[in-house]
Amino acid sequence: MSSLLRFVRSAVVVAALVAAWVGATCNVVFFRKFAEALPEATPHRVLLIVMTGLVLFLIYNIVLQLLFWGRWTKVVPILLVVLAAVAGYASLVFGVGVDGDQIHNVLETNSREASGFFNWQGVFWLTAMIAPPVALVLWARPAHRIGRATVIKAGVVALSLVAGLAIVAVNYIDYASTFRAHRYLRDYIAPANVFAGLHSFYRKTQPLEKIVIAPYGEDARRVNPSARPRLLVFVLGETARAESFSLGGYARMTNPKLAREGVVYFPNTSSCGTATNVSVPCIFSGMTREEYSAKTARARESLLDVARRAGYETAWLDNNTGCKGTCVRGRELSFSPDIAKTWCEGRDFCLDEAMVEELQRFLKDEPTKDRIVVLHQVGSHGPSYFKRYPENIEGRFDPVCATSALQTCSHEAIVNTYDNSILYTDLMLARVIDVLKKEDRYDSAMLYASDHGESTGEKGLYLHGAPYMLAPSQQTHVPMLIWLSDAMKKAAPVAAGCVAAYRDAKVSHDNIFPTVLGLLDVETKVRRANLDLTRCD
Repeated sequence: MSSLLRFVRSAVVVAALVAAWVGATCNVVFFRKFAEALPEATPHRVLLIVMTGLVLFLIYNIVLQLLFWGRWTKVVPILLVVLAAVAGYASLVFGVGVDGDQIHNVLETNSREASGFFNWQGVFWLTAMIAPPVALVLWARPAHRIGRATVIKAGVVALSLVAGLAIVAVNYIDYASTFRAHRYLRDYIAPANVFAGLHSFYRKTQPLEKIVIAPYGEDARRVNPSARPRLLVFVLGETARAESFSLGGYARMTNPKLAREGVVYFPNTSSCGTATNVSVPCIFSGMTREEYSAKTARARESLLDVARRAGYETAWLDNNTGCKGTCVRGRELSFSPDIAKTWCEGRDFCLDEAMVEELQRFLKDEPTKDRIVVLHQVGSHGPSYFKRYPENIEGRFDPVCATSALQTCSHEAIVNTYDNSILYTDLMLARVIDVLKKEDRYDSAMLYASDHGESTGEKGLYLHGAPYMLAPSQQTHVPMLIWLSDAMKKAAPVAAGCVAAYRDAKVSHDNIFPTVLGLLDVETKVRRANLDLTRCD
């Protein structure tokens, strides 16, 4: 056998060839959807599509190099090829991405229904997709010198990893804005979509009894149950960064209304995570950022459970992507039809003022009792910042970036648009305060804290979700503030004084759990005094 033929039949070369085949032939719909998602004005549009194909090849190459070594591991690349081909076929013929729901549909399809999806044309197409790479794998020659093969594979994997990271880094803004605005694109990348769909399907269908919710704060009680009812509105912010709050020293006036409301602003607040699915459950878990475990949080009662045990009614109104498991045992509110028509029609998310209207309606229609109401904002969620506020907002900064394709806008326009969303949060919070001022049945308070921050181009980064240890301050330094009604200040003067005393302290999401209990006048062993901003003894 010639040296050239031995080289071509080596597992390293065969793995690379199979990676190229899968990337080019099983992702046709992905590349078409990706091209459609890119605006015509995107610089180097064609080059970006080519670079994306190269990234996919490099990822497949890394996976196959690690999994395919020769005779006894040939089943692995064959399985990947088959899965990729079937997923690619489904997308091409039926025009759908592969997600958890599609996996569910497939598993529930009987043989009679399944026969309708396949014909001779489909069999021919799948055979053409699968046969060449499978033949390559079967033809591959097992390595006789394992040590040498390992060194070569390690080098190939390292080069692929470096090259892939370099391409992603150079095109980061394009990828960040495109994949955030068009999340469905992930459902067309085969065979990764199959594994992601299976995982999603499992999470949705696993029996609830497998998760036993442990009680937490079983000794919780309201200290003075005979006192006037208390009402806390916790506005859970989204993607707001402290750097853009004029209350904390930002040069632009982004908080003109809150500046007149006598709020206590905490300029040195850090988040638990850089993404909603980390920060939200962490905030309500009773754990600090260092202690936080998603597994523990899912299997234990949350802050709202503790409040209910002390006699509070809890209500959650969502204008985002859900409460991440923290509100499932409480009352969940929804927008009434007239409010939805005014604030939500024609939008991907409602404008946040819809929550103010719903809060007002809820409090008016319900009897007076101890309550905590959580309003989960869409806030400044990107990359479509321009959709997060009404066009006629007072004090608007121009020019704006009126597209989710951030790569087509100047840095100035992106920051202007983001700052307009902060300006709208200021308006929304001021309106919540107005509602509470008129609710003279309660000793009331409002707590606002953003779940994480946002990068708008600083150091070449956009959006959020960076690993916490590497994340810039724009993603971890968040705004937090507390407003207390005059009645609350009179009913709890010590707590009010302590809250004000901490305004310049270094605080974090760790402080929210005990501080909320303090504002609710709830005592329990799980309320940590050293983190409670209503205590200063």
